Amino acid sequence: MKNLLLVLLLAAASLASQAQSIPVNTKFGAVSDAELELTEYAQDTSAAVLVLYRHRDVLISLNGQGEFYRKEVFQERVKILKESGKSYPEYKLYYREPQDFVTDIKVVTYNMSGGKKTTDKLSKKMIFDEEVSGKIHSVSFAAENVRVGSVVEVTYTQKNPRIADFDGISLQDDVPLNLCEATVAYIPCFIYNIHKRGTLSCVNYRELGKERVNTSGGGVFEMNQVIDHYRAYNVPAMKDAPRCYCPDFYKLAYDYDLRAYDFDGEHHQDYSTTWENVDDQVRKAGIIKEFYDKSRIEAGPLVTDDEVETITRIRNLVCALVTWNGKRGISPQPAKAFKAHEGNACDIAALVAECLGDAGYKVVPVFLMTRDRGEILDHQVKIDAFNTVVLQVTGPSGKVRYIDPASAGTAVDVMAGRCTVKRARVIPREGAGKWVDLSKLSSNRYIRTDTLSVTSDGIIHGRTAETGFNSNAGDMKAAYSRFSGKADFISQIETDCGIEIDSLRTEGMDKWGPQASVHYTWQTPAVRSGDLLYIRPFVDKLHTESTFRSPERMVPVDFPFSETGYYSVTIDVPEGWAVESLPPTVYFEEKNVKCQASMRAVSDGEHTVSVNLRYSNGQLQVPVDEYQEFRKYWERLCGIYNVTIVLKKI
Repeated sequence: MKNLLLVLLLAAASLASQAQSIPVNTKFGAVSDAELELTEYAQDTSAAVLVLYRHRDVLISLNGQGEFYRKEVFQERVKILKESGKSYPEYKLYYREPQDFVTDIKVVTYNMSGGKKTTDKLSKKMIFDEEVSGKIHSVSFAAENVRVGSVVEVTYTQKNPRIADFDGISLQDDVPLNLCEATVAYIPCFIYNIHKRGTLSCVNYRELGKERVNTSGGGVFEMNQVIDHYRAYNVPAMKDAPRCYCPDFYKLAYDYDLRAYDFDGEHHQDYSTTWENVDDQVRKAGIIKEFYDKSRIEAGPLVTDDEVETITRIRNLVCALVTWNGKRGISPQPAKAFKAHEGNACDIAALVAECLGDAGYKVVPVFLMTRDRGEILDHQVKIDAFNTVVLQVTGPSGKVRYIDPASAGTAVDVMAGRCTVKRARVIPREGAGKWVDLSKLSSNRYIRTDTLSVTSDGIIHGRTAETGFNSNAGDMKAAYSRFSGKADFISQIETDCGIEIDSLRTEGMDKWGPQASVHYTWQTPAVRSGDLLYIRPFVDKLHTESTFRSPERMVPVDFPFSETGYYSVTIDVPEGWAVESLPPTVYFEEKNVKCQASMRAVSDGEHTVSVNLRYSNGQLQVPVDEYQEFRKYWERLCGIYNVTIVLKKI
């Protein structure tokens, strides 16, 4: 029965190979004229590079001295289709002295010249080995004589003793792959949990084999071997998608989680761990104690009866003395940061924690993986799952709050979009840690009110007030900070909205807090045709059709936070004019992703028209299988901004 299953799987693998768009001979050097003459990839005509073939062999085993090692052989053949793809065959590999090795580097560029195939082999002199830091080195090399139409082949071997560092294999990339293969071979004493990621299909099967190992004494012994085979073909590129923090997380891949090593029941090592063990590892690494040292900054005068105000004051004092360098991290060096007046987010969090501790507040670090790095998976229990730290703060009242002090766009109980995760790990000085949800700490709102007065000659004069609360305030601050000054900010609004701004002022844009606003007056002509005036009440489109124009999507839609928005417009109808028509009331929703929108326009029958738009999204992610319905919802929402009110001269 096992043999029959293997035959069926091998047959399926053979069919997969035959189904690739461009048949290739996978042997290194066997580049065909058809591959060189290829000018476009039919499956993706926008592709600047096509990987004709990629193969990765991973071997995890014992050497003749009884030492573990991991050996990987990489081979790929790429076709350059456009100018922008010429830089693709440039490589940088990293290794650690003295145990690691990068060997057998071969790079060949194939071109067609005068109807004949030419080759350019990479000289060893063009392989550069540089020290990065300490024992870490990099090996850099690039294909020579690359031009549009070239086919480039690369192969190299890497070897190191760190078997636990092997995370798995990826079968998808940022460019399309015609055929991608991988094998993972290991002796059965290694026990792995294997998990598939991504939605694409892949042919895979397992076979059992034998491995012969030469001993240092000249003998040979034989070991059983498990060999996992993977083959994927016509794999589309994982392209950047709007509103997705980490497309790489959704690539077709197989994660290998090493759980244990068991050799004949006599030699056993358990690599599996629990999050409680991770808590202990964090403590033993000396990370936690850095949040509880005596404060280097005097915070006493900043303490008030208002806990939110106290937290804010202390955070602002620290950030005035120590500038955030834009980096994250989980190993704080507060003393070094304080001395240099600059540090990463973890350094600043530790300094704020020290100050709050001196002020009588209980502070505990909270470890998380930011959303641009993916998600914490249940089967990947390790300290490397985290890449930043925020703080859990408990004041004298017993109220528990959370802060990300380094980020300028946050506030008490307001996280940056990358930190609105559902699983963050609170690790105290003693005892077990626990998971907390940082995705719904605050109620986020955006409120815009426009008051329009229309003159008898058809000029619209407007007064606008935009206010963001909590995460919406953070969004407004981030948008404002991208401009070099107020003049550029004004110019952008004028361009986007088709208006001319007379005056503008902002509030809270440069403060660490839960609210920000902008107020401006403006004017623009209405569209007039004879005795009719056409007025579009929504001068600013808060949602745009182009965001989700693509009919297909390979990754979920991510929102930085849940929110509710209100856009209210009041129109003063001029003397001598009356309302001819109003847009109809609309309401629609997408229940599966908790999105809804409504718009209503009413007239008091005399001189005022009120138009109110309300929209909300109640969850952070739209799954791929809900994308089509969500896209319909989004199109209807965007369509609201095109409604028109018609006034008639009387």
